[in-house]
Amino acid sequence: MAPLAATTPLFVLLGTWLVSRQTELFSRAVMVGTVCTVIGVNLMTAL
Repeated sequence: MAPLAATTPLFVLLGTWLVSRQTELFSRAVMVGTVCTVIGVNLMTAL
């Protein structure tokens, strides 16, 4: 269940991008940070 819950930031990023494209800043750093967070949590739960 934890790896599934760790994907929440990806869905939040996607939902925010769909709803408020003009007001939010979606830089490469934000996207890379989100992906790194998801990967890190998945690695921690796998070990």
